[in-house]
Amino acid sequence: MHNISSYLVGLTLAWSALQSAAAQCSKEVLKGIERYALEQYLGDNEVFAYDLTLKITPLQSTQNVKTQSHMQVMIGHNLYVNTSELVTLYADSAQLFSVLKPSKSMVRQDLKKGTLSGYTPKELLKYVDSTTCSNLTVGAMSYTKVTCTLQKEFAASQMIDQVEYWIDPLTQKLYKAKVYYSKKSGLRHIEMIYNSIQQIPCPEHLRGPLKDLFFDPGTKVLKAKYKRYRFTDQRKVRK
Repeated sequence: MHNISSYLVGLTLAWSALQSAAAQCSKEVLKGIERYALEQYLGDNEVFAYDLTLKITPLQSTQNVKTQSHMQVMIGHNLYVNTSELVTLYADSAQLFSVLKPSKSMVRQDLKKGTLSGYTPKELLKYVDSTTCSNLTVGAMSYTKVTCTLQKEFAASQMIDQVEYWIDPLTQKLYKAKVYYSKKSGLRHIEMIYNSIQQIPCPEHLRGPLKDLFFDPGTKVLKAKYKRYRFTDQRKVRK
């Protein structure tokens, strides 16, 4: 993300006032985003449920062609579930199950400590260095847009130029997150449109160990639903 250039000396006072207002706006908006991203706001058996539309625009797209997909995400205490047309991911702090629908295959993997947080919306918030705030209107809708500059080392490691959060000022809910990537990534940007964000009770079948979703209780036998799936266990230590 790019730092905003300084104004001429004659505009210093106006610039300081604008920066102060923008900082306050950004602080309030980011607080609203955190409300639907941080597990500290969840009860013991609650999850955040996101209904998302994902739009990916490649760097070399001369006609601004986009790859679009729909996904549903649930995030809770030690839980991440992402369901799309082709893949469903189930993760806790220790492992990840990837269910690949077209190939009828499933992979079980270890997760390094702290990896789970990388799947959640709060991850980018941890690395925000500075923000600017503006209002914009698209059709009949008005939004508050917060443009975030990330810490340099993190931005470089993820090949990110800047991140935008679009918020509905009436509800203070996140409407869209847009990530702009550096040329090295091969991407122009990725948009995540939040069709809905809810805080709901965790479904009963997701309250136990993840392995119980796939194996008969106390065994290594795949449940009937996955009998025809090719299963690969990539964990270093298999129990």
